[in-house]
Amino acid sequence: MRILALATATALLTTALTTCLPSDGSSGGSGGSGGPGKAATAVDKGDGPKAPDPGKPVVKTTVNTSDGPTELAVVGLNARGRLAHLTMMINTANATGVGDSLYTLNGGEVPAVSLLDPVNLKRYVVVKDSAGTELGAGNAYVRAAKPTALSYTFPAPPENVQAVDVQFGRLTTFRNVPVER
Repeated sequence: MRILALATATALLTTALTTCLPSDGSSGGSGGSGGPGKAATAVDKGDGPKAPDPGKPVVKTTVNTSDGPTELAVVGLNARGRLAHLTMMINTANATGVGDSLYTLNGGEVPAVSLLDPVNLKRYVVVKDSAGTELGAGNAYVRAAKPTALSYTFPAPPENVQAVDVQFGRLTTFRNVPVER
């Protein structure tokens, strides 16, 4: 009887995990597109904050990295409740077909991404889950010459903060990024 219960539980877990993975075979990671569920439905219906449009960055810049000129863009910063979600895109000019890690692009360290609040003079760092893991891109792999999405979750700045600065490691700081609510 125990073996049957264990086999059933394993089958259910396997089914649940495989239906949560994106169809492109990637692991999803943080900032995934959201599968069928209440949060995806709420955004799709317009009941929550607007999903960022990767084709229209709020602000972008080009910085020099070990892969040459690299475009870095803030796609959106959306606050909902007590959390703020930052979506970014990075695109290296490296046409060799070999990608790189954020660690390498940022000069030998994983970029510390933070929000700088000029109203309350505070720095907001990426939040951690109950296991102590940051809810951010971490040391993401950046595909060569293809845009790569990066996602980070922070404590939301207070309602009176309309814009923040976004610091992306050693590479750059974006000034006056609007907070969508």
